Amino acid sequence: MIRIPAFSLAMMLCARAAGAETIDIGGMARSYLTQFPETKSAPLVIVLHGNTQTGADMRTRTSWSLVASRERFGLIYPDGLNRAWADLRPDFRRAGRPPPAGTDDVAFIVRLIEKHVAEGAADPKRVYITGLSNGGAMTMTLVCARPELFAAAASVIMNLTDESAAACRPSQPVPVLMMNGTADPLVPFEIFNNPSLKANGAITLAATEHGGHLGFLAKKAPRFWVEQFVLQWLDRILHNQAKRGTHPDLFALG
Repeated sequence: MIRIPAFSLAMMLCARAAGAETIDIGGMARSYLTQFPETKSAPLVIVLHGNTQTGADMRTRTSWSLVASRERFGLIYPDGLNRAWADLRPDFRRAGRPPPAGTDDVAFIVRLIEKHVAEGAADPKRVYITGLSNGGAMTMTLVCARPELFAAAASVIMNLTDESAAACRPSQPVPVLMMNGTADPLVPFEIFNNPSLKANGAITLAATEHGGHLGFLAKKAPRFWVEQFVLQWLDRILHNQAKRGTHPDLFALG
């Protein structure tokens, strides 16, 4: 009998579960990958890649697919045009390639949420979004533009620029986790010392000395600790909300 390691088998199952799809946004075919459990109206996490990356990169380079299979929630890995996202920052603030002029990524992500909620795959009360670097900036852009769609958000290795902060006027508060490294060469950590950020009860700040664009991979297990940290943070938020009777649990962490 051939024995397949549990980790390898899980990766194989995740690969089969994820499918490539497209959706029309303003006459443009936008691509994305999905992974959903058989359970209907499941929690949904939207994972946004960094600049020069793709949704497939986020699927293969992180452990989101493995965690989603274990905890039975849905995933969407969208692709940015030109491998970039049209967030609130002006082009001179960007490192890397810009999105094409006129790109409306807010409309793209909103349409993805509406589609999967309408099809019964996603629970509209349990939609979460997270992103890395440029994807983190797009995460904050979406929370600013459509806060009513998200139960919580997590931005990884991206700060809140002055331009983004000035343009952000959300109609309601959303729990936000911001994770960055204190020695990140691309995203200055000083912004996280902003008193207004520290005083905002909806924002949780998490810092690591050697993280950021220098790398969030640990040498020892759990190697992909970022996803575990995000999940634990969500679990704590939802546990507190559930005690107040305002929100159901997302999933239980083992």
